[in-house]
Amino acid sequence: MELPEFPLTLVSLGLLPYLRKRMHTTKLFKPDDFAFIRDGLPVGMPEVIPDFTVLDRLGIVMRGPADGVGASGFILACVTAFYDLYLATGEPFFTYPDYFTLQATEHPAYYSSLDIWPNHKSIQVQPDPEQILQTLNDRGVNLLLVPEGPVREHTFDRVALSSARRRIRACYVYGCGGKVSAPDFCIRRQAGPLEPYIRKVFDSIQDEGLRGELLSGWEKVGGDAEEIEESYRSVGLDEALALLAFK
Repeated sequence: MELPEFPLTLVSLGLLPYLRKRMHTTKLFKPDDFAFIRDGLPVGMPEVIPDFTVLDRLGIVMRGPADGVGASGFILACVTAFYDLYLATGEPFFTYPDYFTLQATEHPAYYSSLDIWPNHKSIQVQPDPEQILQTLNDRGVNLLLVPEGPVREHTFDRVALSSARRRIRACYVYGCGGKVSAPDFCIRRQAGPLEPYIRKVFDSIQDEGLRGELLSGWEKVGGDAEEIEESYRSVGLDEALALLAFK
């Protein structure tokens, strides 16, 4: 399987450890490159992702390996904000945000090209809501992205549920194709700078037939567009957890 050799920060920004001068994603993206829109009006990132810090741990749950592409604007907006906060200190650093993908699929993808790296942060899970919640808890996720889909009730283990309630402060529903029903905000970005790195996510899928099918689907819904607008819906924890019961 051909995998992305290095994450976006390393490849595009010359951050290959011990090989090149260390630079960071603000060389490619700035916070202003991600426009947050609510009710048709521009808003700041703090209005939709309040109290963001470098300590936040983002978890993106997926049914299929490429689902997270539909949330790439959210992921990269957080990555860019993470590095912006580090750069503001004026101190040297070498770090990556603690962001994770949880993929309930037999053929997971790697999201190192979107700075979810090292690759052990792309985690293969069973399509079992209990295991997914336990994995979120084990990684200390406090910002949660879940895919839109059928709502199915599940009685979670009380200890696992208590841990999640204590820690997860914000949940969002994303669309695997970039759109959700009844959204309450959107993220708009230029497609061009990111497109090669989106394609690397597809390239990392081992199953050739599945890879081609998913890539073709992405291209049909706007893979070649100049501007991408993704929609999201903020939800409470109970609604987010009800979307984890994939079967």
